[in-house]
Amino acid sequence: MPYAYLLLLRPQQWVKNAFVFAPLLFAFRFDDVEAWQAAVIAFLAFIAASGAVYIFNDLRDIEHDKLHPRKRFRPLASGAVTPLSAALLGVALTGGAFAAATLLPLPATGILALYFLLNLAYSLELKKFAVLDVIIVSSGYVLRVLMGGFAVGVAVSSWLILTT
Repeated sequence: MPYAYLLLLRPQQWVKNAFVFAPLLFAFRFDDVEAWQAAVIAFLAFIAASGAVYIFNDLRDIEHDKLHPRKRFRPLASGAVTPLSAALLGVALTGGAFAAATLLPLPATGILALYFLLNLAYSLELKKFAVLDVIIVSSGYVLRVLMGGFAVGVAVSSWLILTT
């Protein structure tokens, strides 16, 4: 059963959150322990926030997912996780994400809030629009890089934004 809760958070997607480390690496701050700690906090905050967003999306799409050939095996659609327990986990993850973000500079918290709100809007309606779909998904990577920059106190160059 705990494995179903882990799958609900889509750990295969967590690699995206490693983008928060890009500013630290490109600034060559390999030996800065405090910067690494801040980057790890940002990474964990994004894991929690993205997990909450995945739960919200799966709760919203549960009936549709039950009919889908692959999505029907997701924890909510398959019944391995109840909607109530998923919703409670989503609330806890949201709280945890923002609690972690309070350990970072305020702009990092703002970036996390923007990511969270943008992805909730995506799950609610915006994913239905092809161009907006691509823009929102790709902006998630840019927001991760920006949060990493704010977290470790490194200015993110326009080149890093463009390559992201």
